[in-house]
Amino acid sequence: MLNKQIQEEAPKVIIIEARKLLQESFTQVIEVITSLSNDELFTKKLYPWTGSTSIGAYLISNTSSHYDWAYKMIKKSMGELGK
Repeated sequence: MLNKQIQEEAPKVIIIEARKLLQESFTQVIEVITSLSNDELFTKKLYPWTGSTSIGAYLISNTSSHYDWAYKMIKKSMGELGK
């Protein structure tokens, strides 16, 4: 749902602004990650809202895994533009 909202709003954002927003969010996420100890990151159920998993699992799926997916989608789209 969030991805759809971002996609709908994307044409309104110029690339320079998009890069700035990405850098700002990346910096904020890195600050959160580095402020937590390994125990805080990877102890399951430490934070009740994570259910049966750890906050680290959430961070992985919403940062490195998501960035990897997005990179592949961008690369695929750029290949299709060149056709």
